[in-house]
Amino acid sequence: MERSKNIELSVAPKGGAALKKIGPGIVWAALAIGGGELVLIPRVGTVYGMIFLWMPLLAIALKYFMLNEIGRWSIATGSTIYDGLALLPGPKKWLSWILLFVALYLGAVHIGGLVAMVGIITYHLVPIFSPFVWSVLMMISYIVLTWTKSYNVFEKVMFVMVAILSISTIIIGLKFFPPFSELLKGFTFHIPSKTPDWAFTKYHIS
Repeated sequence: MERSKNIELSVAPKGGAALKKIGPGIVWAALAIGGGELVLIPRVGTVYGMIFLWMPLLAIALKYFMLNEIGRWSIATGSTIYDGLALLPGPKKWLSWILLFVALYLGAVHIGGLVAMVGIITYHLVPIFSPFVWSVLMMISYIVLTWTKSYNVFEKVMFVMVAILSISTIIIGLKFFPPFSELLKGFTFHIPSKTPDWAFTKYHIS
């Protein structure tokens, strides 16, 4: 694929000016936070302790290189990653089609679960309506923001939410920081053979 000759790249801002450009990154960070970060990982930590600490760290490392190379591809060629995937040998755009069907399936399940989770959390914070009603109201608000193209409002809301979540995470992490010996157990690359008896009895998991 030839590099586009009509692309003009602006100079990256530095210092305080760069802070004015982090809006899309904040929105992306907010969208990336899902059930895994809010439910799955805390629950795994509650049941198994630090033994699985290496897994999210490995995932973060892989994600860094993957997203970095995707960005480098787009900057170098002026095309999207899907244009790059179309260059893979085999049937035309075969990987893009696979990713499309996976995204459609996971989107329906994942987004539905996230909306339900937001409804439950909002209900516990403001128990005026049922979790279902809160979920519907949240979904309507998302549709309105998207339909009216109110990106600036959406960006400000996400900025506040990410700030609250980040500060809360730091406070909780400092308050319940585990002993150093427990942290070391998270780098043994060990997978427990069974679930603790107390967790199976309390949460009915295996």
